[in-house]
Amino acid sequence: MGSIVDKRGQMIQQDLGGGEKLDISCNKRYIKIMKILYSCKLQDQSKDSQLKVVKRLCENKHSCGFEITRKVFGNTECPGTKDDKMTLWAVHRCDKVCGNGTRGPMVQKDLTGGKILKMTCKGGCIKILKILFSCRMKENQILLN
Repeated sequence: MGSIVDKRGQMIQQDLGGGEKLDISCNKRYIKIMKILYSCKLQDQSKDSQLKVVKRLCENKHSCGFEITRKVFGNTECPGTKDDKMTLWAVHRCDKVCGNGTRGPMVQKDLTGGKILKMTCKGGCIKILKILFSCRMKENQILLN
């Protein structure tokens, strides 16, 4: 089993102008957002509200992309400044593990025909271990690794 350092990717910084598109691709790894700043002036720290927006759009996914506009980030930072005068400073890494790497509880869901299964996982990723679909138990079982 590798160390924590082995599971974390290197940090990647992107500086993009307003109106451009942020594209992040981590292939089979998971996106971890480290810093986000959408502003007309460089600052040392992320804005919490902006960080939450980008984490909601990208964190723990293999890829994501969105246009850098006021529609995404609002008008609280540098009010009245046009999109093309704004800059997005973004720092992310591509991790081998999703979320914080800890496993949550295993949950079994049984559904009858025509029902929709809704799964949520806050701060991590859902891993499906087994699917069974049949009129009779264990007839059409799929084990996933």
